[in-house]
Amino acid sequence: MGQPQAYGRRAYAAVIEEHLRLARAMDAKVLAHPGFELCSEAQLSISCFRWISARPAPDPETLDRIQERLALALEKSGEGFMSGTRLGGRAVLRTCILSFRTRESDLDGLLDSLDRLGRELLT
Repeated sequence: MGQPQAYGRRAYAAVIEEHLRLARAMDAKVLAHPGFELCSEAQLSISCFRWISARPAPDPETLDRIQERLALALEKSGEGFMSGTRLGGRAVLRTCILSFRTRESDLDGLLDSLDRLGRELLT
């Protein structure tokens, strides 16, 4: 026997819709932040972007390595977890919103943490 139905179809649909809304909100936050660039529009609950605040701007390969190091630095800091992937041959950061506890303020905090950690990686 499977697990009993706990929430029903409408409740699950509402959670999924909220995750989709948050992914679109993440896209908007990335677009509004000068330290990041959006790499693709939100798909499902996934948003892909890059940290680009490094000045002077590094070559594309160095920027790729920074993205990869940023995801690890975020995890090591205990401030969050995210994965990376490659789009168009470039390394990108990828959020995948799955928790019902995720709020827009969490997205702001994530970008703040990534921006700070990226700057720390360069020093």
